[in-house]
Amino acid sequence: MAKEIKVGIFSIIGIAILIIGYQFLKGINVFSASTQYFVTYEDVDFLSVSNPVMLHGMQVGMVQEIILHPDDPGKVLVKLNLSKDIKLPKQTSALIVSTGLMGGKAIKLVPNGRCSGTDCAQSGDYFKGRKQGMFEGMFGGSDGSPSNMINSQMGGFIDTLATHISDPNAQHAIAQSFHRIQGILSNLELTSQKLDRLMSLSSTKMSGTLGNFESISANLASNNQALNAIIANFNQFSQNLKSADIAGAVTLSKEMIAGSQNMIASLQTTVEESAKTFDQLNTLLEKVSQGDGSLAQLINDKQLYEQLQGVSKNLELLLQDFRLNPKRYVNVSVFGKKQKKYELPENDPAFDQNK
Repeated sequence: MAKEIKVGIFSIIGIAILIIGYQFLKGINVFSASTQYFVTYEDVDFLSVSNPVMLHGMQVGMVQEIILHPDDPGKVLVKLNLSKDIKLPKQTSALIVSTGLMGGKAIKLVPNGRCSGTDCAQSGDYFKGRKQGMFEGMFGGSDGSPSNMINSQMGGFIDTLATHISDPNAQHAIAQSFHRIQGILSNLELTSQKLDRLMSLSSTKMSGTLGNFESISANLASNNQALNAIIANFNQFSQNLKSADIAGAVTLSKEMIAGSQNMIASLQTTVEESAKTFDQLNTLLEKVSQGDGSLAQLINDKQLYEQLQGVSKNLELLLQDFRLNPKRYVNVSVFGKKQKKYELPENDPAFDQNK
């Protein structure tokens, strides 16, 4: 066999494998006959192509295509590819269900009974689509609709809950919680009424307060230029203060304070010494006033004062006479001459009539 023929055969086989794989990924099984059905959903809840289609827990097909509905953009059209030997009634429902905790999705087919002949769905027919609810997934029946189990269990639960809630003496936790909630709501209603009355009474005061705020705002707006000037002056003062030698001024102030403290200490010492001196002088004056000592006698004795005044006067006359008539008191004769006779001078101060 020629080499070119082998290459061609392998290429054809590879292309076929790729086509089959692509069709499989799209949900089409090329090795078995299949039929296509359509389902319309309002929300596919992250359903994707190749997700399985289940019937009674068995996979009977795949999701082949998911597109927006061409006639209604608010809905999604899903194309299902099922095995041809699967017979389904026309009133079959297609539920989107979760297949695990990780969020996997599948379509669960729920037929409403058996079919035969023309009652069975044909390729290209539409099934009714919807999503499976939470309670339906937990308690639903095999037909895909809420079963009597849901109705009975939910009905019994609601009846029991209503009985506990209506009993004011119930000890059940849910009933007690409901009663507490009722009390809280009643208190909230009373509080709301009180707040309403308070707001009504305070409306006048609030209006006055708002008027005052408006007046203040108007004053601020009218004095905006002055405020800007004050702020500018403050900024300038701050810059000047920042550029000033604060540390040097503080050091100089400390030195001045220390010198002032020394001067105050010296002044305090002087004041204390002066106080001592004044105390001594006060003591001396007290002694003088009491007549204790010579000085006190000199001050208080009038006769002694007059005698001292006379002595002082006589001493003054003596000195004056000695100055005017020295020969009267000193006689110096070198050659033995006799002293002249003393003559009383005219206008002798000792005999002054005015003295």
